[in-house]
Amino acid sequence: MFEENADKFKFKPRPGNSLDKKLNVICKLLKIKTIPIIHLKESLFFVGIYKVIIEMKGDFLMVKVGSKQFERFADYLKQNKVKFEQQLILLSLKNDNIDLVEVVNNLIMRNFMNGLQNSFMTNMSFSRASNASGMQGYGALSARNSVGAQSAVQKGVLFSSGGMGSTNAI
Repeated sequence: MFEENADKFKFKPRPGNSLDKKLNVICKLLKIKTIPIIHLKESLFFVGIYKVIIEMKGDFLMVKVGSKQFERFADYLKQNKVKFEQQLILLSLKNDNIDLVEVVNNLIMRNFMNGLQNSFMTNMSFSRASNASGMQGYGALSARNSVGAQSAVQKGVLFSSGGMGSTNAI
């Protein structure tokens, strides 16, 4: 299922963006080909099945996993890779075997899907830091507020790492 989407899920950095360059290095080192990583706006990214905030903290890429808590992005990916893949496949199967790209589009746009609970969208990650702290996730931010994400989905352009300017066409 993921093999046919490998090129679509490959992260493509925005030209001249240092955060994206580091994201790309991490994705290559960890051989991330089955997890969608999509820039939505500013520091908001769609990673796996959640919208998360990614920032540079010193020399490290950090992902926000709680209201005030950050975790190294590489660790976050390692810990959640299998769970992200499983959840994407499960959502595809529970929705008449829709394509994984369509599953991701629906998650970004917060469209209703079978097997998707409201609490699922508000939990930010499965990561150790958010579970250990007992804190609620930051919460899913609506892509409806992101003109770039909404427009990209409407045009059939997904996994756009540079907003409206650069695209990875489906």
